[in-house]
Amino acid sequence: MPYSCAAHRVAQLQYTAATHYCVFRMVETFASSDTCFIVCTPNKSMSWRQAKLFLALVVAWNLLIATGLLLAGAWPILPFMGLEITGLAVALYYVQWKLSHREIIRIEAAVVHLEFGMHWPKLRYSWPRDQVRFALTNADSVLATPQLVVGLKDARKQIKVGKNLAQDDLKTLVSLLKTAGVTVRATELTTHAA
Repeated sequence: MPYSCAAHRVAQLQYTAATHYCVFRMVETFASSDTCFIVCTPNKSMSWRQAKLFLALVVAWNLLIATGLLLAGAWPILPFMGLEITGLAVALYYVQWKLSHREIIRIEAAVVHLEFGMHWPKLRYSWPRDQVRFALTNADSVLATPQLVVGLKDARKQIKVGKNLAQDDLKTLVSLLKTAGVTVRATELTTHAA
């Protein structure tokens, strides 16, 4: 069952438009009169279209080299070139598939919803808004990114939100949650000097 929320449709349209210009935003927000949607996606440096173009260029280069080797009599190299191209194609597809992951936080007047998935929600959580708590945990080291977790105030089980976000994007997510009126119990994010 595909995502039915309006945020995903808008995000999909913006994502499709963004792939032509290679402009990706990892945290976006959409608001209606009584609902706020926050969509989190992993950082993508290459769109699917650009990945296919890169693969086509590698295939063309390998075919040029293979033709020269075939004319020189080195035909045993051809199966290895085929394996190399197949491996690259599988790796590019896998990476693009993993980068299509989305987290959607839907904040309504009485309920907070959280959905995880790629093309449709794989996991869904809902909490009463007055009992939900977002908490920002400190990073263990200078290189680690702090983690944002969500759960009920009295429950021990917490779910990580924004796992694929960099520190600046996590700051954006925290400020969007605060703007939407959700309390985020946390220390302020600080940028560590390298």
